[in-house]
Amino acid sequence: MKPVLLSADRDIFVYEVPDNIAKKLHNRCLDFISYYNNDPDFKRKHFDSKLNCVRFDVIREFIEYIDKLTYANFNNEKCVFIENLGNISEDEIPEKYKKCNWFNF
Repeated sequence: MKPVLLSADRDIFVYEVPDNIAKKLHNRCLDFISYYNNDPDFKRKHFDSKLNCVRFDVIREFIEYIDKLTYANFNNEKCVFIENLGNISEDEIPEKYKKCNWFNF
């Protein structure tokens, strides 16, 4: 398991994810984006009729997607939330996370 940074133009979250996901974080994130853009069930599940748009917590959904993906590949490792670094700039990222892969949705 390796730490990665995930954000969506707000707070930066640290998660430990399986090594194979951490190594290819950018690709896995793009796969997830493609999945939710092309899956009508996903859109139905998250459609907000009051706002007339699809709304969801992209980081939480990505972690669930990764957990299902690793389970489907017979790997029992689950992603683990480590901490919320808050809404900080790249310069403020703690030294221990500076070399981690980072994806901003």
